Amino acid sequence: NKAGQISKTDRVFTIDGDNMVRQDFFNVVLEIDDEAQKDYVFSWCGHNVINGLTYGNGGVKLWPKHIITNMESHEKATTEQDAVDFCWMVTYFQMADTMSDVCVNGSPEQAFRGGYREGIKLSLDQGILPDKWEYLTKNHYKNLHRLAIWCSAGLDVKYGDWAILGARMGTYDTNVLRKDHTLIADYDYMQNFCKQEIFEYADETKRKQAIYDYGIKLRKHLQFRIADLDADASKWFKMVYTNPTRYGVMLTERDIK
Repeated sequence: NKAGQISKTDRVFTIDGDNMVRQDFFNVVLEIDDEAQKDYVFSWCGHNVINGLTYGNGGVKLWPKHIITNMESHEKATTEQDAVDFCWMVTYFQMADTMSDVCVNGSPEQAFRGGYREGIKLSLDQGILPDKWEYLTKNHYKNLHRLAIWCSAGLDVKYGDWAILGARMGTYDTNVLRKDHTLIADYDYMQNFCKQEIFEYADETKRKQAIYDYGIKLRKHLQFRIADLDADASKWFKMVYTNPTRYGVMLTERDIK
């Protein structure tokens, strides 16, 4: 809201503190129809440095001033979808180009929180939590693939194990325990929760065991196919993995899902 209030232009860029914008972005020219596209929110892909995924998570956003000024924060959202993320907005457009690197491994807490949040968000169908037995059939396969990668790759990167633990825990808490997934919008709750988990799994041996145990639980209760990749296997995976091609200059979040 404050970004919109202080802006002197009709549109506002938002760049997360852990988002390193690539130089090519500053050469982008985007033609916007002020009438037909006045409510459009544009999102560029961000490359995740932990697991190699490239999608809207953490990327640069371009908002109309009137939307970001009047937008409710997640914790004040009136719908289940907006309580978790704004990407399910009808006018939210995902651009095809990757214009930044999302560095979510600055600390154990940051990596864990990022993984936990995506473990929840990628479990949802258009922002709505499916029934447990519909987990693999209701969710779009691209989101399931992204979530499987969050839960599997990254041990070659500093604090990558924390991201994997967070993703597996978030997936399990949401889909198996049916924990209130909108709590990730409660910043006070999440701050305390993450600190507790960081303390609980500060010991590396205990953390490794927890990652392994959550993997067993996810395979058993959700039939979710994830892998226990070590550092070398994670490097290899990111070397050979190709993120899905995006077609067209801009696509809605629903189109790409």
